[in-house]
Amino acid sequence: RYCSAALTPSDFTVTDNGTGDSSFTIAAGIFAATPHCQCTALSNNTNARMCKIRTVSSTAVRVITFAETDGGTGSDVDFELMCMGKK
Repeated sequence: RYCSAALTPSDFTVTDNGTGDSSFTIAAGIFAATPHCQCTALSNNTNARMCKIRTVSSTAVRVITFAETDGGTGSDVDFELMCMGKK
């Protein structure tokens, strides 16, 4: 059974691993199995931006982000992250 619920700040923590690299640690029990996650880079109306899910498990998600001007090395870019899965 799938459920719809928004996470509260106590359900996860965020770690800045370096430029363009973020990890989200999700509290145990939020997802019963590996969720399906999607990220969307937010535009600054100047440069193209992209985000990519690097890894996903039931308790962690790692996201990397890029901007058109970084030559593929990674940039800190605003993004939205959505994960859905069984509770």
